[in-house]
Amino acid sequence: MVTLPTALGARPSFNDVTRAAGISFRHENGMTGKYYYPEIMGGGVGLFDFNGDGFLDIYFVNGNRLVDGPSPDLKNRLYRNNGDWSFTDVTDRAGVGDTGYGQGCCAGDYDNDGDVDLYLSNFGPDVLYRNNGDGTFASVARAAGVEDPGWGQTSSFLDYDGDGWLDLYVQNYLTYSLEKHTEAFILVEGKKVLSWDADQLPYDVGSVLGGAVRGSQPRDEQAQAEIGVTGCHGAIAETGSLAVLSGRGCSRSPTGSRRSSRARSRWSAPPSCCSSSTCDSPSPPSR
Repeated sequence: MVTLPTALGARPSFNDVTRAAGISFRHENGMTGKYYYPEIMGGGVGLFDFNGDGFLDIYFVNGNRLVDGPSPDLKNRLYRNNGDWSFTDVTDRAGVGDTGYGQGCCAGDYDNDGDVDLYLSNFGPDVLYRNNGDGTFASVARAAGVEDPGWGQTSSFLDYDGDGWLDLYVQNYLTYSLEKHTEAFILVEGKKVLSWDADQLPYDVGSVLGGAVRGSQPRDEQAQAEIGVTGCHGAIAETGSLAVLSGRGCSRSPTGSRRSSRARSRWSAPPSCCSSSTCDSPSPPSR
């Protein structure tokens, strides 16, 4: 944690006040020496006023052990802002010490009760903490229908349909398991290609969109390659899913689309979508 002087004309500088502020969080990635993919991913952090006192509190998202089961000592941490430039660890009292392999979090008042709630995206089942308004939270992801079992990374609350209730968008990453972490290939029209040899591809690779490598200049005919199996075909590159929180639970949007979220290359065309109901692959976009 750093502070920035606010005096007019002062030269900007930062001071590390982490220890002085009472913050002792240390992120753990469950390092095994086997270089599992999740080990290189950092956890997220959220700033939100969970107790409504006007001061931003801090929520740290932690990793955990990837093998041999999670450790109860490795958990996410909630630090309450005391209003005097110091923080107090209230994780256990608040009941938000999730021990999943955390990737990110977002905050919003999804149930419109005036208290800010918290959603966690994990490598594994995600978590929704409903704020009880008394300094504690209840874990309600399963009841709300948002306990996504995939590799969640980022998420966001938004009222996409303007009905006054916050909806939830969750972005998933790769479909991945520790048992298959060494396998790497691309799938071209149902055939595995184990290298990026351009001679094996029926088109010039134009862009990488969320794991799907789409061609923009066909050689023999328009085709599509995918890293492993993409979101439309069982998915190594799982795309985001939209959940509608209506105050009465949560459901998948029947007309919601799944869209790539990874950065596009400078050659890429606008990303294409596939229907969440039919999941048919679209034609590759033209440049």
